[in-house]
Amino acid sequence: MLGPGPQVPYWFSLTYDPRTIDPRFRYAVQARVESGGRLLYINTEHIDAFANGVEGPVSVRVSRVGRRETGQP
Repeated sequence: MLGPGPQVPYWFSLTYDPRTIDPRFRYAVQARVESGGRLLYINTEHIDAFANGVEGPVSVRVSRVGRRETGQP
């Protein structure tokens, strides 16, 4: 579910059934933004979905695809 507004950051939430989570495994969050089937942004780091066994907010940084980041918006 996306948060309000057309500007970043985009807030979203994921729902899942905790009974399907196996504590022996690692789970990762992947974020991607597409438009018309074209990939625009994607995260490039491993994001642990349950860091230190704690559920809660996770920040995911995404990078623009196809352009070098300059630090400019």
